[in-house]
Amino acid sequence: MPSPAAYFGLAAAGWISYQWYWFRENLKKVEHIPTVGSENFFGAWFSAWRYILSGHKMVEEGYKKYPNGVFKVPTFESSSRWIIVANGAKLVEDIRKASDDLVASDLPTIDYTHPTEWTSYPVLDTLLPVVTRTTNRFFVGLPLCRNRDYLSTLEKFAARLMLSAYSVTLSPSFMRPIMAYLTSNVPATEKKLKQYLGPIIEERLQQDAELGIDRSGKPNDMITWLLDLAPEELRTVDDVVTRLLISNFAAIHTTSNSLSDVLFHLAAYPEYVKPLREEIENVTREHGWTKEAMVRLHKLDSFMKEVGRMAGVNVVASQRKARQAFTLSNGVTIPAGFTVGIASNASHHDPHAYDDASTFNGFRFVSEASSDPDAESSTEQVKRQMVSLDTKYVLFGVGRHACPGRFFAVNEIKAMAAYVLLNYDMKLPGDDPHLPAGFFFGSSRSANPTAHILFRKRASAT
Repeated sequence: MPSPAAYFGLAAAGWISYQWYWFRENLKKVEHIPTVGSENFFGAWFSAWRYILSGHKMVEEGYKKYPNGVFKVPTFESSSRWIIVANGAKLVEDIRKASDDLVASDLPTIDYTHPTEWTSYPVLDTLLPVVTRTTNRFFVGLPLCRNRDYLSTLEKFAARLMLSAYSVTLSPSFMRPIMAYLTSNVPATEKKLKQYLGPIIEERLQQDAELGIDRSGKPNDMITWLLDLAPEELRTVDDVVTRLLISNFAAIHTTSNSLSDVLFHLAAYPEYVKPLREEIENVTREHGWTKEAMVRLHKLDSFMKEVGRMAGVNVVASQRKARQAFTLSNGVTIPAGFTVGIASNASHHDPHAYDDASTFNGFRFVSEASSDPDAESSTEQVKRQMVSLDTKYVLFGVGRHACPGRFFAVNEIKAMAAYVLLNYDMKLPGDDPHLPAGFFFGSSRSANPTAHILFRKRASAT
């Protein structure tokens, strides 16, 4: 009788044979598209692992090698095991205009002291609870947005979910449901959140039933917005909890990373601090801490946008899966089932798109009309805003699937950065003039997860 090792070897051989066949069949569909990495079965597997740690370098290589064209890279992030990357304004416009029939989205306790001496803080870890609490002030309101256990559950969710997603993607198709069951934290997180959110949602539903959905004085938070817009069959605790969890997943970590990068750049480029403080003081003195004030902070908006250009949160933006064969304007066809995206990080550093592209210019996006008191309505200034969509600036994606939460996120980051600027001095440890290097993982980028900034309470703010 064969040993267990023999059965295991036979199963492994069968699985490898199937993977090889599936790899060859997929490769035939995209052989017309040039490759960065290897097209060999085993070589592509190693290239996909390389993409996890050095994807930004591979995309940059393809961007330079195939300007205004497309190329493919082996990856574990898509079901076809390839990601097709487009670059150049014309191809970005093709993806922006593509209908949903052709392509669809392919997404998977703080010490609040005021030190007067320089104190070092790990930036990303320090900001994560602050951002989570601030975000949920809008999502669920008081007092839940200050509940430490509730907030901690949300903070831990995203990192665990991403590890689960990679575990599922790396598994054979027949094993994916089992792997998802074993690694996913979605059911457990939803169950815990219902302990906090369930009574609130049920109370809102009861008030709607008794007093009417159009009554005045309702809480102005995401729970209300979701219940107001949902069809009757989705006005349930389970549905609202799921949507709040998804919204928190999308908002918390990207906002924390973006704000961390903004603070790192402020510490590394102190020459911008004085003009930014002057702008914030002048605007908030006249308009208070309002939405109108946020719109008028042109210099801060430009600074944040330039940070997004230089750092960003992804290597490949606007990833879409082709539902049917999709032909770009240059004649290259994306086969059905394959993922296509835009080379974001590389295009943001393209000297053909930006003057002196490799140099940080915090006021690059401030128009000459910004000194005009009515500049917030200036067409040119509106085009330059961080939230404005542009085929050259694709931080938030393009087209109808561009990030819908960018208006909320930009104002949130702007308000928090403005508060820090008015209340704290900051510098990098050892007065280091070099920015802490970001961390790349596949198509994603985050701010340096371990880097510190020294903070000190401003004398004028005490």
